[in-house]
Amino acid sequence: MVPIELLVRIRRMLWLGHALPLGVLLLLMMSGSSTFGWSTWAALVIAVLASLAIGLIGIQRALTPVLKLVDDVIRDNERLMRDQSASQVTTTLGYPFSRLAETHQAMRQGVSDRQQDLQAEFNRLSAVLNSMGDGVVAIDRDERVLLVNRASRTMVHFVAGDAEGRPFLEASRNWSLGESLRNCLATGRVQRREIQTTTTPVRTLSVRASCLPGDPPQGAVAVLHDVTELRRLENLRHEFVANVSHELKTPLAAILAYTETLRLGAINDQANNLDFVGRIEEQAERLHQLIQDILQIARVESGQEVFHFVALPLAEVLEATLKVHRDAAGHKGVRLTVDVQAEATVMADEDGIRTILDNLLSNAIKYTPTGGEIEVRLQARGEEAVIEVTDTGIGIAQEHLSRVFERFFRADRARERSMISTGLGLSIVKHLTQAFGGSVTVTSTLGRGSCFTVTLPRVEG
Repeated sequence: MVPIELLVRIRRMLWLGHALPLGVLLLLMMSGSSTFGWSTWAALVIAVLASLAIGLIGIQRALTPVLKLVDDVIRDNERLMRDQSASQVTTTLGYPFSRLAETHQAMRQGVSDRQQDLQAEFNRLSAVLNSMGDGVVAIDRDERVLLVNRASRTMVHFVAGDAEGRPFLEASRNWSLGESLRNCLATGRVQRREIQTTTTPVRTLSVRASCLPGDPPQGAVAVLHDVTELRRLENLRHEFVANVSHELKTPLAAILAYTETLRLGAINDQANNLDFVGRIEEQAERLHQLIQDILQIARVESGQEVFHFVALPLAEVLEATLKVHRDAAGHKGVRLTVDVQAEATVMADEDGIRTILDNLLSNAIKYTPTGGEIEVRLQARGEEAVIEVTDTGIGIAQEHLSRVFERFFRADRARERSMISTGLGLSIVKHLTQAFGGSVTVTSTLGRGSCFTVTLPRVEG
């Protein structure tokens, strides 16, 4: 709507400007002055009124485009403040009104360009935040959610729908994260801590909460980093160091005890001195094997083990490996048989395959009592070659099956202390099999025996 106030004021000024001469004329007419006749006085009054009307019409026509320009500028500014699209402001008036319209149009274009730049910057920032592996959660000073990126939604449980604008503890039930953000707002200091997620599986998150600029702070932002795997690896490292220390200590303690016994006089005991030397040699061999296994599993896990991949006929490698173990099996009274049901060729490292078979056969012989039987079977199932090592040994309890491939795990530690074992053989089997693109599984019944199955991808021989 065109503003009327300015036009009304101008009309009042015109009325006042014409009222003075009109009042003078009326006074002269009422005083009965004979200078002019009544017709002359009437003509003068009509002329003044006509001048007033013509002036008002002229002013109306002159001010209408000016007022329209002012109204268009005001309306356009109001639409810009509401982030609405605005129409172009034009005028047919000359300078300075045309300059006003041009200046406003330039300002309008600048505001529009700035809005587009801000939107583009916001889109880039959103893309960056949503592509981050770390979670980002921001709240304002009233603890309402300002921003939640995609990663944080997978780490922290948020309510369905849009979390922005809601109180944090309404949008998420993670009290620990909310406490970190609240403490940051209250103290103005960076908060660091580790929290647990309320989702399944439970994850461990490292939280760093800092304040947004302002005094007092206008909000707080928390960066979430998933450290679950890091903590798991740290625990494994601590466990590995503890296990290695224990495994190294056992043979070293035995060697020290036997050498001390020999030094204190048993070396002259013809009935026992050779037995003591044999036990020292046995423990030294155990220590040597442990160190070798630790080095090998470290190389395989780190990817530093160098493999020479060739097309390898498994039947040939199997026969060669069995020859090495037949004497040990025969000495213990264990029957060792092989059943090659199909030829199978795999792409693998020959020494690695031999290591896999050596560990499986050594374990089978070790845990199979006298009179037992071990069968090695080679099959071809579709695109896979399958090696099964089945024994009639002591077996493994069901609750231990999921852990048999862990480093240093022993289901029966008391029994295994009497055997030379590093506790790393099955872990090496698992990592080597995976390095060759295969897998290894186990089934067992306590007291009846076990079956280890190695599956490898076949290739054309």
